[in-house]
Order: sequence, then C-alpha cells, then structure tokens
Amino acid sequence: MSYSGIARIATSLVTLSRSMSTNPTPEKQGGYLMQICGFTIPNFEQVGKVSDPKELGAYGRFAPEKAFRLYSDWLRDPENTVSSWQTRDEQTQKYGGAVVFLRRKEGSVVPEIISYSGLNEHIDESIVLTLGHHLGILSKDRLKRVIAISNNKSFDEMLALAIKCKII
Repeated sequence: MSYSGIARIATSLVTLSRSMSTNPTPEKQGGYLMQICGFTIPNFEQVGKVSDPKELGAYGRFAPEKAFRLYSDWLRDPENTVSSWQTRDEQTQKYGGAVVFLRRKEGSVVPEIISYSGLNEHIDESIVLTLGHHLGILSKDRLKRVIAISNNKSFDEMLALAIKCKII
C-alpha cells in the first residue's frame, strides 16, 4: 500500500478515535504520522487538524523523535525492541506511540517503523497498531508484547470500530 493510502486510513482512524469510550482526549483532532521502511527516506505528514500552532510544532517534533529513537533502539537490540514505550521518559519529552514491525524481504528482516503523535499516547499507539494490522505486518506475538509494555486498553476498541466502520 502506498504511503498516501496509509495516511488516508490514519486520518479516518483519528476521526474515529473521537468517538471511542477509551479516549481521554476526544477533543484532539490531529497530529503527525511518520513511516520508516528499512533504509529508505522516511514518510512524514500532518494527519487531521491541529488548531494550536504550538501543539502542531510539538507533534511535528514528537512523531519523528519517537520513530528515530525506536529505530536506534532496534538497531542496538533487535530481539527485544518493539515499542517507543520501552524508552518512554515524560521528563525529557520522550513518549510512546511508535512501533517497529518486521517485514521479511529477500531472505532478510527489514524494520518498518510507524509513529503517530497528536492524541493521547495510547490512542497514538492504537492508530499505529491498527495500521500494522491492516498492512499485515502486526504479528500476534508483537501485539501482545506492545500491549503488555504500554498497558494499552484502547487498541481492541479501535480495531473493532475500524472494522465495523469499514475503515480497514
């Protein structure tokens, strides 16, 4: 699937998140999405609406920070690194909301990192996991590990709604 297709689905998921009972910040309407596939140039764009310029700037910094931090962690420890929650540190503005997925390509493993920033961290992560599910790159084992690390209670609701509303 093209990146523009992924961004369109992410936009729909952001809108969907506003109706979720597990979303503590339903008034938020957007942020930034980033995708890094292996050693290619990252894709990065605003998804949804953010009316406050300060927030927009912050989300524009946080999405790539999460992605690049996770990528760096994965390069050091590919067996154990799955989520930006593993190195989350609120005091230094390092947040959850990025997941590394693994694609098999030509006999090797290629990391694909998807990051979102702009909503509540668990909703950010739920968007990323739902995209991974839709793309067929989210294994059951990886899902269990990510959910256990972040204690995410929103993913199941988002996935069920996304399927029900035919977003994915």
